[in-house]
Amino acid sequence: RIHNMNGNVDVTEYAKLISVPTLVLHCEGDQVNPLKEGRRMASAIPNAYFKTLKGNNHVLLSGTPEYFEFFSEVNNFIKEIT
Repeated sequence: RIHNMNGNVDVTEYAKLISVPTLVLHCEGDQVNPLKEGRRMASAIPNAYFKTLKGNNHVLLSGTPEYFEFFSEVNNFIKEIT
């Protein structure tokens, strides 16, 4: 079961319906949602690409390495799918 951010709604069946290219990014040391939850989300979305980011934050902080890595990964993903 995959839950949304507040943990009260199971979104697994909705994730299975996504039919567009999808990139799931998740910080390795996220203190709010463990890495396994990001992997679980990506595995529920057909053909999703999963990438871990360095860092321990749940929310990316401007100026941190994972902040720049996030935008780099998004830009690369967009280039790949267009």
